[in-house]
Amino acid sequence: MSFSRWLLPRLKQIEGERTPRSVLHILRGKKSAQTFQDSRLFRLTAFYHVLPKLSVETFDQAINQLKKDGLIEEQDSLVVITEMGEQLCQDDWQFELNGMDYGAITRLFYIRLQLLIQSVSNLIHKQTQFFPITDNESVQASIKKLFNDYDPLAQNGDVLYDELNRLFRLLNENEANLMMLTISGSDQIGLSYQQLAEKWQTDPIMIELSVQSALHQWLRYISSNPDSFNLIKQLIPKQEENRLTESALVTKHMYKKGMSIDQIVEKRGLKPSTIEDHIVELAMKEYLFSIREFISLEDEKRIRQVLEEDTTKRLRRIKEQLDDQLSYFQIRLVIARLGQEKEAISNG
Repeated sequence: MSFSRWLLPRLKQIEGERTPRSVLHILRGKKSAQTFQDSRLFRLTAFYHVLPKLSVETFDQAINQLKKDGLIEEQDSLVVITEMGEQLCQDDWQFELNGMDYGAITRLFYIRLQLLIQSVSNLIHKQTQFFPITDNESVQASIKKLFNDYDPLAQNGDVLYDELNRLFRLLNENEANLMMLTISGSDQIGLSYQQLAEKWQTDPIMIELSVQSALHQWLRYISSNPDSFNLIKQLIPKQEENRLTESALVTKHMYKKGMSIDQIVEKRGLKPSTIEDHIVELAMKEYLFSIREFISLEDEKRIRQVLEEDTTKRLRRIKEQLDDQLSYFQIRLVIARLGQEKEAISNG
């Protein structure tokens, strides 16, 4: 399957509501309140931050290919799926992705794991001089520290082998073979996504998504069974606080100290809309965060009713149905909370 065809069902989820670029922002993991909200609102959290290096050019090429094939159209810059496209949306390539939870840490985790495997493999074969797969000094330092702190690792690779064996058993045969080919050892150089794509005659992005899917399965399993992975769990980077943007974290701390939006605006010298974006982000990310200071329960119920009856996700249409009595900020807060609730149900 090509990247453009894989993209089609993702575009279907935003049909008539957003421009194609909104999906690009989600795939690249853009840290903005709007992108966070869209990923939850349209149930695209699985794909958040799974392709951080996806170029605008590559994405636009995929969009143009879908247009050329007659699968999508754009009306007023919004995505519309054609009748032929609707049929092909049923043929979706399923990956086990969880980008919202693991997208930000996946690559660092895997480069650490790859360097650990390479190092152990070379030491077992008495090869103390080798070219590490990465010249990232912080990654190299973390692996050196692991060797210093974990004595059995320097003696043999039994612990690593045992933990890797359990992880590989989680994957299907194609996934396992793919992951093996990306790993470097004493007698093997791992293949790049481009090389693997040429070998398997597919799109490099589809190879990347397959690797991400395998890694997300591993991360989920390790997180659920930490006592069974005493070695590999040490390679998992620590998540940033609730994955909030740095600026939203500052606003959060000021708000927790009792400052109002107006006071935060004055203190930080930012636009009111920017601080409102941060509050919406808090409502999306932190379930215990109360939105009651900004909207009454009665008004929240009114917005929820409009959303249930209309199923629209365009703020202007929602606002008009509420007789323009409520602000865009209040509407976005309720949508953020609804998106979080739907995600909790789907995950739970």
